[in-house]
Amino acid sequence: MDIKKVLIANRGEIAVRVAKTARKMGINTVAVYSKNDAGALHVLNCDEAYKLDGESLSETYLNIDKIIGIALKSNCDAIHPGYGFLSENPAFAKACTHNNIRFVGPRAESISVMGNKLRARQLVGEIGVPITSGLSGELNEVLSEAKKLTFPILVKAASGGGGKGMRIANSREELEESLLATSREAETYFGDGTVYVEQYLESPRHIEVQVLADNYGNVIHLFERECSLQRRYQKIIEEAPSITLDENKRNELTNAAVKIAKEIKYTNAGTIEFLVDKNLNFYFLEMNTRIQVEHPVTEMITGIDIVEEQFKVCSGKKLSFSQKDIKINGHAIEARIYAENPENNFMPSSGKMALYCPPKLDLIRIDSAYNNPSEVFPDFDPMISKLIVCDKNRVSAISQLENALNNYNIQGIKTNIQFLKYLVTNKDYVKNNISTSFIESNLTKLLKYTGLKANHLTHALCCAALISVKPKDSPTSIWESIGYWRFNQKLKFTVEEKEYEVKFLKAVNGLKIVIENKDWFINEITYKINQLSFSANNEYVKCHFSSLNESSFFITINGFQFKIIRNDILDESIKWENRISNLNNEKILYSPLPGKVVKINIKEGQKVQKGQDLIIIEAMKMENKLASKYETVVKSVNVTIGQQVAPDLPLIEFQNNSAD
Repeated sequence: MDIKKVLIANRGEIAVRVAKTARKMGINTVAVYSKNDAGALHVLNCDEAYKLDGESLSETYLNIDKIIGIALKSNCDAIHPGYGFLSENPAFAKACTHNNIRFVGPRAESISVMGNKLRARQLVGEIGVPITSGLSGELNEVLSEAKKLTFPILVKAASGGGGKGMRIANSREELEESLLATSREAETYFGDGTVYVEQYLESPRHIEVQVLADNYGNVIHLFERECSLQRRYQKIIEEAPSITLDENKRNELTNAAVKIAKEIKYTNAGTIEFLVDKNLNFYFLEMNTRIQVEHPVTEMITGIDIVEEQFKVCSGKKLSFSQKDIKINGHAIEARIYAENPENNFMPSSGKMALYCPPKLDLIRIDSAYNNPSEVFPDFDPMISKLIVCDKNRVSAISQLENALNNYNIQGIKTNIQFLKYLVTNKDYVKNNISTSFIESNLTKLLKYTGLKANHLTHALCCAALISVKPKDSPTSIWESIGYWRFNQKLKFTVEEKEYEVKFLKAVNGLKIVIENKDWFINEITYKINQLSFSANNEYVKCHFSSLNESSFFITINGFQFKIIRNDILDESIKWENRISNLNNEKILYSPLPGKVVKINIKEGQKVQKGQDLIIIEAMKMENKLASKYETVVKSVNVTIGQQVAPDLPLIEFQNNSAD
């Protein structure tokens, strides 16, 4: 029987994505939302929406009783869980069945078997698919037995997934701390603190296979995805197919995935992940019994809507195609756009966007949680959107992705957009010389490379000057709004703590701007909302801009973002920002982000060394370590474990030089 109405038990881009296919299939949709998500895009894209009362995730998106209650109240006959949250919770799947609601996913038994990494490894090993060596048990038992393994060792949460609950221990000393931290993180996000360890493969590749299965024993694969570029054990670039594999190895890998799915009588969509060593030997990693974040690259090369197939299988239909019907067409790459700061250990960056302007280009797809400047909250994963490109081959796809990243403009918060561009233009990535440790091993080099041209800063200053002299009520052409009184004046701007003087002069057929004794002849000025284009010394310049306040601009040129402060106007927020900075440089560590204190490693009167971990703050589903930048002494600790902290809250005070 066809599904008539579905509740989407999720938020963000995946909830928007599921709603899109449901609407195409004529299925009515119901959204759920927490307090902060009242105006979110997934709410606006559904036919109905119901609030989940409560503050924490356990009270909202992880509350089975509330979600089932809303599904019953709104007469839904199905629930789609998306990914994350309750998507791999067998109790949720059982609760749906118990209440005569169809769960758009596999049976609860399959989720239970593959959701527990220990049981999954045992089952896969028994049917002859290779696995790495490992062990599990109580903390003391694991520590005792670990001497039988060769370091480095990978510590994992038994019920983990999505990169959460994973750490590498390079020695026995590191192992105990890794076990405790992984268990703590696993308890928070999966409700199960059980951990295990396995042999860590040096510089492996991460390659996974997408499978689909119906209720009649038909199991097919949609080929593989290469997901080796990761930070903090989470993927940020994925592509399909993997050019690492030849046809024989591709057949081996996909056949192993289908074999696993058949063994557990799997139904619906799932992904089986493998680690592949330098000799192309592969080892089972885990199975994700849900739709994957990176499913769009598979859809792009096969032309198959995986979410649509999920709905059809859940409605009792057979797969409408066989393995021989599925072909690879082109090459697709996905880049995950995150609210984070790559230069600060990829620390999450929550806050209000000043500008959200994704690229509008051919050959690209954007699955986003936003369609306008919005608040990015610290409660959730920091992913903003997924940028997907597809072209005839990998070289062309990389070129398309670089162009799209150059035209993706988000201002007001830190993002990884520029870092992604560094990655996809890196010669080793282009040559496919990568592994799961590539980013970590090359981070310093990747961050040093910017590709920033000298003229980018000058053009940004020209843009700031033109914005500054344009009256708020001027016509759309900024050139028409610059009156005679605005010529021959001087403006001063600060960019990254350096002050620049910008002079306006009238010129023949245009305007002359002087910056650091160099003349820039400006004409062909065109103003649009949040966009400004002009010719500077006969070079075409296009800028995106937004304003923090009357004295501060964000300006992006060719993917490079500048924060420019106008020095003749200084409002209270800038004064406060400077005061915080000055204090921070003296003796106080302020919280750089909102979150919850989960561990404090120091106490009053303790001497700390440069680089020593001081405190751990959990935010956006990540643990963020704050380390000392100096050798110093702790004067006072101003927070406690479990305390929620806001940005700029004083955490620790020091007696002499500080850490931040």
